[in-house]
This record gives sequence, C-alpha cells and structure tokens, in this order.
Amino acid sequence: MAHLEEIDIPLRVQSLLTRRSSGEYSLPPLTELHTILSSTLQDARQKAAQTAWLVLTTCTFATLNHQQAIGYVYRLVTRTNLGNASTRCDVAGATDIAAEMREAILKGVLFIGAPRTIMSMASLHATLEDDVKESLRKHPLRMLTPENVTEVLRRGNALGDSIYGAPINVMRRNVGSCHPDLVEFIEQAYGMVLAPLPGGMDVQGNLNRSFVSLVAVACLRTEGGVEQLLRGHVLGLLRTRDIVGRGSQEYWLAGEEGVEWVLATTDALAKAARAKLENSTEGTAL
Repeated sequence: MAHLEEIDIPLRVQSLLTRRSSGEYSLPPLTELHTILSSTLQDARQKAAQTAWLVLTTCTFATLNHQQAIGYVYRLVTRTNLGNASTRCDVAGATDIAAEMREAILKGVLFIGAPRTIMSMASLHATLEDDVKESLRKHPLRMLTPENVTEVLRRGNALGDSIYGAPINVMRRNVGSCHPDLVEFIEQAYGMVLAPLPGGMDVQGNLNRSFVSLVAVACLRTEGGVEQLLRGHVLGLLRTRDIVGRGSQEYWLAGEEGVEWVLATTDALAKAARAKLENSTEGTAL
C-alpha cells in the first residue's frame, strides 16, 4: 500500500469553511432556553410523561443541531440544582437517562442524518460524568451477521407495518419506484436502528414502540417541510394505542391529548431555539 502523506487544508479553503453558510443561524444561549425547558419539564412530570419529554426534547435539539442544549437537558433532569454537580441523582438513574437520550439520538439518524447525529452524540458524551460513562453499555448490539439478518429484516418489515398500517404496500411500491434500493435500505434501517431492540426493558436505554414514533414525530416536526412523512408517523404514534402491554404513559401519548401535547411541546421548544433567528430577520424586506 502506498504511503499516505498528511496534508493540510489550504488557507483559502479554511477561510471558506469558517464562513457562515446562508442556511446557518445563530442559536440563543442556554440561559434563554431555561425557562421553556423548565416549564415543559414540569408539565411533563405532572402528566407522568417525563420519558416522553426527554425523548422529544433530545430529538428536537438534535434536529436543530443545538449541541450544547443536549448536555443542558441531561444536567437539568439529573440534578436538583442545575449549577451544583453534587445534587445529581445516583449513578443508576443518571445512566438510565443518558442511555435513553443516546438511543433517541441514534434512532434520529434516519430523520436528521448522520452529521447531526454524530455531533449530538458527541456533545452528550462530553457532558456525562465518568461514573455514568463507565456504566453505559460498551458492546454493540446491532452487528449484522448471517445468523441474525433474517430477524433484522423481519423486525424492519414488522415496524413498517405497525407504523403505516394497510397503506404500507402502496408506500413500498412508490418508494421503490423512485430508486430500487431505497425501500430496501429503509426497511433494513428500520430493523437495525429504529425498531426496539429484542430484550425489552432488560436492554439498557431501549425505547419501546411508542417512543420510536415519538422520535420520528419530534424530528420531523422540528425539521419542517416534510408534512406527508410527519402525518404518517403521527398516525404511527396513534396506532400504538392498540399495542398489548403498553404502559399508562404510552397509552396517553397515543391518544388525541397526548399527540397534541407532543406537537405543542416540540413546537414550543423549537420556537424558543429559533427565536434569535426570527428576531434577527424581523422586518427585513426584499
């Protein structure tokens, strides 16, 4: 193999890289988000929907690429005094929260792409305390092998059927007509990443079927411009009400009140994060 020499990015290219693109915007400081985060968290606790709040808030900020907010959310829910690290909950509770957050970010890769997923995951990891990092799962559970490939594909197909219901076959044909590999990729990714891992709550950070739809709804609602896809996943969340063995939180989420709360809370968080952009462009005329 030929020797690969180290190279540097030319100065002119570095200059271009550091310039802001027209699509970027300045996010507000965390202090400006504290009020909306605290009020929505309190509301979620009153509704016994803290896990749902954690998932949708994590996905909202990951979609916005507000990396600092990811760590802020972790500290907010693990400490009784945000500014005092000694008030953090025990390592088991903090590990559960961190595991659920990173699983939500991972599942979001299908809706927000790898770059934002990687940056959000790195930001969360940098925030975690050493004892939590040590307690998090280290071994992968999503390695594809000849022995499990059939089961992974089955999970992907089953999840698609569960989310979309009867129209799934029409959707498969339509997506496949756009590119013959796209529908195969989506269903493989559904089975490998989006579907709950086998093992249920015994698997650290595992998110059940209701929270799978919550990840999709929060990401797509925040992203905007994808209303048809969003409607499909809202229906997928509503369909989880028929799942046997669901908990009271999941049952409430799958009802009209729960879905309204998901959309309204996601909107409130995204609006607060985007406020600086809106204020900076207000009154601008073309």
